[in-house]
Amino acid sequence: LDRLNLPLGWLGTTAPLAFTDPQRHMLVRRETARLQAPLVYPCAIPTRPTPQAYREARRIGGRTREELIAAGLHPTSLLDVHVFIEHVHRASLRPSRQLGQRSADGYRRF
Repeated sequence: LDRLNLPLGWLGTTAPLAFTDPQRHMLVRRETARLQAPLVYPCAIPTRPTPQAYREARRIGGRTREELIAAGLHPTSLLDVHVFIEHVHRASLRPSRQLGQRSADGYRRF
């Protein structure tokens, strides 16, 4: 991706995988993954997605899914886990980092 000079971040890179196979793949938003990591699987989530960082993010999702099941909840896929993580950490995000808000460069974040 770096050679193509595409401005794809975590969501743009992981969305095709997550929407194609939500049982196996995780939709990752860096900001909330970084907030969730210390709670279930401490690791670093870099700014740019890499294969190793995606594996770490999937471990965050997997551990979160295990915790949800242990609490009596039943996520049907890793998309449910993503929505849970987003909901839990929404208040912790700065307003400019919330989904649908315009960033400093004028782009909406989704």
